[in-house]
Amino acid sequence: MLPTNIFSVTDFIKQHDHIRYCEAIIHPDGSIQYAIPSHQSILMHLAYGVDVQDESEDALDRWNEAWQKMRSEIDRRNNDVLSFLADKMNVVVVWYETQLLPKNVTQKQRFTLALLRNHKIIAE
Repeated sequence: MLPTNIFSVTDFIKQHDHIRYCEAIIHPDGSIQYAIPSHQSILMHLAYGVDVQDESEDALDRWNEAWQKMRSEIDRRNNDVLSFLADKMNVVVVWYETQLLPKNVTQKQRFTLALLRNHKIIAE
């Protein structure tokens, strides 16, 4: 099962202890969660309710259905997977050195990014 720990930006900053490393997702309300096991896994879970770590036959069937649906949508929009999922879920995909922004970034997401930069959790 994928982790569901979603933090306020203040709580995230208080407990973040990595130096020059941050892989996270910022939700439209400005809350943030670590991208564990990966950005794509978390976003597939948010967008389609699939858990890539669940290897049961039902889960694999759901994964395949979601993947086929997503691929057809990506092909129509000419996107890559992470850009498509970021736009679909309106989330910011965060790495220490760069961020992938959705088309409609919220003010709360911008505020969270600014705080992360101010506290040197992500690079300028």
